[in-house]
Amino acid sequence: MLSRLGTLLVAALVGVLLTACDDDNSPSPTIAADYTYDDGPYLLFDADPGTICVHWLTASPTTSKVEYGLASRDQSAVDDTRTRLHRVCLSGLAPASTYTYALPDAPQLGEHQFTTPKNDGTTRIFVVGDMQPDDPLTDGSVALVAESLAVLDKDLWIQVGDICHTGSRLERWNRLFQAIAPLSAVSPLIAVIGNHDWDNDEGNNWASLFPIAFVDATHGRYQSFDLDDVHLVMLDNFEFDYAMTAAQLDWLETDLDQARALGRWVFVFMHLSILSSGTSNMKFALQEQLVPLFDKYGVHGVFYGHDHMYEHYLYTYGASGLFHSPDHDWPHQAVHYWETGGGGAALEHEYGLVDAAEPIVVNRRWWDDALGDYRLVPVERHPWNPSRFVASVPETWTPNGRAYYHDSAVEPYQDDMALYGQEYGENTLHYMQMDIAPGSVTVSARYPDGVLLTGPNGDQPQEWVFRR
Repeated sequence: MLSRLGTLLVAALVGVLLTACDDDNSPSPTIAADYTYDDGPYLLFDADPGTICVHWLTASPTTSKVEYGLASRDQSAVDDTRTRLHRVCLSGLAPASTYTYALPDAPQLGEHQFTTPKNDGTTRIFVVGDMQPDDPLTDGSVALVAESLAVLDKDLWIQVGDICHTGSRLERWNRLFQAIAPLSAVSPLIAVIGNHDWDNDEGNNWASLFPIAFVDATHGRYQSFDLDDVHLVMLDNFEFDYAMTAAQLDWLETDLDQARALGRWVFVFMHLSILSSGTSNMKFALQEQLVPLFDKYGVHGVFYGHDHMYEHYLYTYGASGLFHSPDHDWPHQAVHYWETGGGGAALEHEYGLVDAAEPIVVNRRWWDDALGDYRLVPVERHPWNPSRFVASVPETWTPNGRAYYHDSAVEPYQDDMALYGQEYGENTLHYMQMDIAPGSVTVSARYPDGVLLTGPNGDQPQEWVFRR
């Protein structure tokens, strides 16, 4: 079994060989100009509860028309521009209503239904992690997740990056849309960019497919908006070379400050594994940038993926006396961090999560408040214990492996798990659910069939309720 590093090296070598064979140095194909598949439809979320935007792709340019309605498809919306990449927004929709729709210019894509939000202060959101289908096994896992979520009650879904395996390759987008079709045609999506979406074409195809109202699309794909009494923030970890600019960080600080002043619940969505005991592990530079902001401005929870598993941390920054800077002396509070990378991509055991190996030691630089100076803190990382798994989880939810779990109170796999407040982790397909209601927000981790994760003995329910 290749390690994640080995997998990346092989991918890099293949990329070099492919480039060497491309003697005309032609640019990467683009969705808008070169797509040769009929895919979709997929729905994108709009901040206006009475609007839903229908998107689809065709192998050759056609006009864009959607027929839709309640009892019958007696309404239509049209764009006469001939294109391969189609977008038609339906506005003036009634709340809590089920609409049937079809695409007369692409009848091969079938007839579908969606239900509009209830507009009563309640919203259910599914949060889905890494999908990136690239072989029959992951095709099946992504389809399993999509088909399972399609029949469950929800208002929208948020995908936290790596929805596609290789954003510059059009056949990978076709693979993705084939797998997620049952879900994407019936429930509107909010997309967050991941490294697989960004690599090779800097996310240009991803941005074409998901034309979201970003703060400044010329520099970064990030945004925020309010939904009921909740403030949702979507970050871009890949503005340039896997990094965030000062402009985005300044915007984020202002945005969080304003949300706090309004008394909103605040939840952040991004891709990279800011806290993790998986094979990609902690993105420490990202922690240095973001954890102090999340702590200072009262973020309630952070969702992310990148490592292909589930984990929950309840981290009070500075509680251990270790800080990223000596001037971080404001009152500190516990922030929830949920790693949700189990949307269908190959799970972490495929990258060596439980493989026998020598411990990995890394040194991290912290400000030690008691010492009054910076110091290096060594951290030893171990594989997860393959004898610890949740026996009741079906094999279809852990392809080629088991639902290995990480309970750091029993057996920590890293020296810093107590520092970060690691509570539970599991190597399984899953999704997160947010239930927004007047006066409360409930967050839970669930298997594809909607059943709550509860740990190996059923006494660790992965559910949290936030109340006023």
